Amino acid sequence: MVMLSFQACKKADNFYNKLQALPQIDNTKNFTYKPAYIVGDTLAITGKLYPENKLQIAIGGKPAPIVKIEKIKDGFGNILDQVFIIITNEMTGKAKEVKIISGDNTTLGAAIDVFTPGGTGSFNNELTSTVLKTFNNGSQNIFLNCQNGKGDIYYYSAVNKDLRQINKNGQETILYDLSGALIPGGAAITKFQAGGVDPMGQSLYFSARTSGTNYVFGKIDLNSKQLTVLNQSQTIAAPYEGSVNAVKMIISEIYPDSKGNVYLGIGINDGSNGSTLPDAIARYSKADDNIKYLYKNLIYGGTSYAGMPGTSSPFSNTGVTLRFSPDEKLLYVMEESVDFTAIIEVYDLDARVKLNDFTTSDRAGTGSKFNVLGPFSSLQFNMGTGRDVNQTFGYLPLPGRRLQVLLFQAGAQTFGFPKWVVFDFADQRTYAYAPGTFNQSSGTYAFRNGDELLNYDEEGNLYATSNGKSYLLKTQEQ
Repeated sequence: MVMLSFQACKKADNFYNKLQALPQIDNTKNFTYKPAYIVGDTLAITGKLYPENKLQIAIGGKPAPIVKIEKIKDGFGNILDQVFIIITNEMTGKAKEVKIISGDNTTLGAAIDVFTPGGTGSFNNELTSTVLKTFNNGSQNIFLNCQNGKGDIYYYSAVNKDLRQINKNGQETILYDLSGALIPGGAAITKFQAGGVDPMGQSLYFSARTSGTNYVFGKIDLNSKQLTVLNQSQTIAAPYEGSVNAVKMIISEIYPDSKGNVYLGIGINDGSNGSTLPDAIARYSKADDNIKYLYKNLIYGGTSYAGMPGTSSPFSNTGVTLRFSPDEKLLYVMEESVDFTAIIEVYDLDARVKLNDFTTSDRAGTGSKFNVLGPFSSLQFNMGTGRDVNQTFGYLPLPGRRLQVLLFQAGAQTFGFPKWVVFDFADQRTYAYAPGTFNQSSGTYAFRNGDELLNYDEEGNLYATSNGKSYLLKTQEQ
């Protein structure tokens, strides 16, 4: 009987000793590690890890280089081990296992996602820019929306009063002369409002004010050069929806897709009301020639139209800038909160639901304010509110729920800026579109208020106006 008791005690002691030697990870707020990292990051694991017992750590089955081990105290005076490892390229992927091995004992921590610094379409070398076109009196030119991935640039020449195309090699073609009589009855354009070209380069849609008080919505077949007037209106009023030739609307933004749909910004949108946002967003369908409203009351404190259909503004805060990705049916909204925090929200235009959001933060007092690459949850910077091009320029939609921006083109050069950075909302992360600093030719070419990031091509080069629309720039590898 005594022997049985002794054996039972020995087993209990062995179990206790084994339990005591089992690595334990501290997941409290002050010590838990992040859910995602990029290659080259340092990951700190804290807890009772027993490094004296030939400690090993593996991420996704790949041995992790241990670069430092420290002893620290928690808030209760307990001594903990803190082990620092480097995230390597072999660990990339989603939901990678975190394994702690100490002696004969193993513990699993929360899985992590590991990303490379670059992503879809990233360059291997730094980028610089070259001048593709110099514009005379270019500040008055109006560029048409066409994100077709071929480098095509379409614009209305305010000097010549015609529509033009510049291809990715810099060759310019006059597409249509709008200087003469346009509308049946002899009306001519007095102010070009907006335009857009479908991704195939077949149909050009435009909005303009004509002599008198009429506004016209037109379509030009770029193959046959035939112009069709789709709508003439003097105001925004009922009927808002229905046949395109019967509704009353003024169009300020035009975004065609490749399936015969055109997303429209409804409203004057000239800044006279304190905002450059449209009052509403509607969709024109070539299939049935109808107009349907999607969103209304986009402008905070803006004009309210009685009986206007559509979903009321879904923005969480004050909308500042809009971007459309027509083929993906996506709307990106750059917003500003009451504390001037910048927010990006992504909406499905047809379903009218929010898909993603991202809030910037400089997180003062917690480290570097220029931590711009990595998972959304770990970023630490302030990109402004969408108004200051010195902080963030571009916001060009790319396929796959991505948004291209240039961060900090002024004021942060000592930290390796400006950088082309992609906001990847599918993977909830940012990545470098190119390594290092974007070379702006020592400041000769700078993006100013009014400049636009317009398109990209098959090689990934970006196209933008600069110096107040004085130039058309194209990026290229150094």
